[in-house]
Amino acid sequence: MKNTSSWNTIAGLLGLSVGFALVPAALAQPCAPSGWTQTLAEAGVPARSTTAIAQAAGNTLVLFGGYGSGTEYGDTWVFDGAAWSKRNVAGPSARSQHVMTYDASRQRTVLFGGQGFGEATETWEWDGAAWTQDSPANSPPAILGAALGYDGVNGRVILVGGTFAENGQPNPDCWSFNGTTWTNLGSLNGPALRSYAATTYDSARGRLVLFGGVSTSTFEDLSETWEFDGTQWEPVAFGPVSFSGLRPSLAFDSVRARLVLSGAFNNPSGTYEFDGLDWVEVASTTPGAGLPVAYSAAAGHVVQLQAAPSQTWSWDGAAWTRLGPISIPALNGHSLTYNAATGKAMLFGGTTFLGNTSGDLWSFEGTHWALVSSDGPSPRDRAGLVYDSQRGGLVLFGGYDNNFGGQGDTWTWTGAWTQLDIPGPPGRSGGAMAYDAARNQTVLFGGLDADFNRIGDTWVLQGSTWSQVATATGPAGRDRASMAYDPSRGKVVLFGGRDENFSIGNDTWEFDGTTWNQVASAGRPPARYAASLSYDASVGKLVLIGGLDENFVSLDDAWVLDQVNGWQRIVSPNGLGPRTDHAATYVPSLGRTLLYGGATTTPTPGATRGSLRRVSWPT
Repeated sequence: MKNTSSWNTIAGLLGLSVGFALVPAALAQPCAPSGWTQTLAEAGVPARSTTAIAQAAGNTLVLFGGYGSGTEYGDTWVFDGAAWSKRNVAGPSARSQHVMTYDASRQRTVLFGGQGFGEATETWEWDGAAWTQDSPANSPPAILGAALGYDGVNGRVILVGGTFAENGQPNPDCWSFNGTTWTNLGSLNGPALRSYAATTYDSARGRLVLFGGVSTSTFEDLSETWEFDGTQWEPVAFGPVSFSGLRPSLAFDSVRARLVLSGAFNNPSGTYEFDGLDWVEVASTTPGAGLPVAYSAAAGHVVQLQAAPSQTWSWDGAAWTRLGPISIPALNGHSLTYNAATGKAMLFGGTTFLGNTSGDLWSFEGTHWALVSSDGPSPRDRAGLVYDSQRGGLVLFGGYDNNFGGQGDTWTWTGAWTQLDIPGPPGRSGGAMAYDAARNQTVLFGGLDADFNRIGDTWVLQGSTWSQVATATGPAGRDRASMAYDPSRGKVVLFGGRDENFSIGNDTWEFDGTTWNQVASAGRPPARYAASLSYDASVGKLVLIGGLDENFVSLDDAWVLDQVNGWQRIVSPNGLGPRTDHAATYVPSLGRTLLYGGATTTPTPGATRGSLRRVSWPT
């Protein structure tokens, strides 16, 4: 065993702090098993695109699959007029770009095709409770971007448009499905070749209506309307509606006998209605970043599911109204801290898998997340957020906004957002920030500046004054390091991060308000950045979770750090799985470390988790 006195001498020559006692390798081995428990299931339907929603038996709506957070979904959700619920049933494989419609004559929702692990030509039916795969004697080839609608005149399903998955050529034909087999009907003088058109059945006039899509020859958004009377397609003879954008969505409100047109994917256009004579813009907005509209007989209105955050909107002919609560979206790059003034964890900003950056402030209520404010700092991710006990509120600095730059603004929250008009650090994102309770100051280190350079400066905020601290030594410039205040030693501790050369570190530093000292500790974690570091008061240890390694792979591990044992890895029998760009904080009322969101190698989880129990951390 190494002589401790000799090692202290060597460490002093190297300029390393010995605030953590070095321990033999045997003591730095993985600790006793620990576990995680999911505090809240992911609320609402996880955000996704290229999915399908259709009417279903029993006055319900059914949603299946779609693309979200870097993965194809294979889940089934049912809307009963008030809320969405997930159905754990066997069914189609995970996929997106499939199409669905309700066959009212057989009371079955029909699903065709899609793209998952390869292109699908399967036909499935949902009877309101279970999926059944059909075995038609004949079937269309794999087609992407087709439209599927119900022909009520003949009691069958019609497929039109799209491109062949095999060669990308446009599909010129219409196909019909009667519940037994598919039949190629030829072109039927139908709409010009297109993909991603919207269709729905107008039961009042006995017409299958098709709108818009993208031309497969010019790739322009189309905005004309066609109708199918059960025999032929005919263009509607009036000027085109002023509507464009990817993936329009169409539903028929049978109570009001109106077609309702809305955007289905990041479409800023308004809401339109068609009464069989003309289109009229009835609202200048639509529930942005939504999924397809559909008529809910249970709700008595056309509804649209918004992807991120998850919420359902109802259109009554005059206004969009949210049904039920708004659910926090799955996020990465958000900021999370415990607000002692309110006794709640609070979360700000972050980015969804759709690329939408949030400017929302949320509060963890124990049983759900509540939206507190959408007014304040501009939408951003990778901002610094701490609780300032002297101020009795939150302090936020910097972050990466929608203009692709690091911000240099300082905000406080004490029931409302207030921007402090004070000079401060240069703008940045991915800086490390923590509140030093011993010195009543917020500490900011490093980050990525507006020119994407990694910086290594140290700043402190006391009251309304930012001051740069000139230190003789300190961590090299880096971004997305992990930093937290350790009250047991009265110092701010920093770990890892990514430097100017894209090298990933696993060095540990501590800051006493004046000086940075590198900490020598046996068994330190592997190099990483974008991990979370927080202090768990129930066991008196710093907790490091996940992050990205030098191969840009999310790590599935957790470590604790104290002065006696140095770094120790936690072996968890029910771990989180790989996770990065998440956020964690200790919540005294729970006696647990609370973690939310983040990303795995590509997807964006949205579950809220906390430590299994206080004794789950090694003592």
